[in-house]
Formats: sequence, C-alpha cells, structure tokens
Amino acid sequence: GPLIGQFQSHPSGERILAPHTNDILCGRGGSINAHPGNRVFRSWIQDYKSTYNLASTKAEKSRVVNIILDKVRKLSPSGRFLQKASTNSSAELCMANSDDGWWEEIDEVKAMAKISQALREGAPAFRAAHGKGKDNKNKEGS
Repeated sequence: GPLIGQFQSHPSGERILAPHTNDILCGRGGSINAHPGNRVFRSWIQDYKSTYNLASTKAEKSRVVNIILDKVRKLSPSGRFLQKASTNSSAELCMANSDDGWWEEIDEVKAMAKISQALREGAPAFRAAHGKGKDNKNKEGS
C-alpha cells in the first residue's frame, strides 16, 4: 500500500534529535538496550526466533523478517530503525554511544538486515537445544 512507499522514501537524511518510544536504536550500549522500542523489538525477536531458525527456505525466513518489520511500522507512532548520524570522523562515531547527538533513519534493506541478524544470534546453539523441528510452544515430537 501507500505506507511502504512512504517508508522507503522517508530516510531523507533528516536528522532526528530525540528518538521516540517506538524507535529501534541500532548500536551497542546499555542506554540503547534500555530504550523502550528496543525492548519491544527484542521480545518480538524472541517470539519469532524459533520460526526463523527452523525455517527451511529463504522465502520463509524473509517472511518472518517482514512480519517483524511490519509490526514495528504498525506501532503508533510508527517505529523507525535509527542509527547515530555520521559525524566527521570515525573516531567520533565510535564514541557515539552517548544519549546525546543526532540520529538518522536507516533504509529498509539495512533494517531487514538488522532484523535477520537479531533473529540469527545464538542460532546454532538454539538448533542444537531444540533438535530441529521441535518448538517450545507445541511439544510435538517430544
């Protein structure tokens, strides 16, 4: 629908000073992990991790990524994936974990890569523990 076009054209390089509650902040650091949008995002990643890691095809995996992307966008206000706006030097960028400073929205391709990466974290251990095909929620085959 029109929503998607609006999203894709949105990363206009505009600088965002104060991310809102539903934004997902990309980067490392305690303040980022504690951001409400990141907490919600992590809980959705947990919900879909088994579906993603037990999916046998690329298409199934990208469907899971799209579900999460859609959930983020449907929040009100709509969630955005933000990263620290690039500063003049890479040294400064490495220091850019502080709460102050500007953010910018990443594009859809990067957002989807971030979701996939989050879903994959700990995947081999996950598969070993679940013996492929077994899911926490429905204990078939146990």
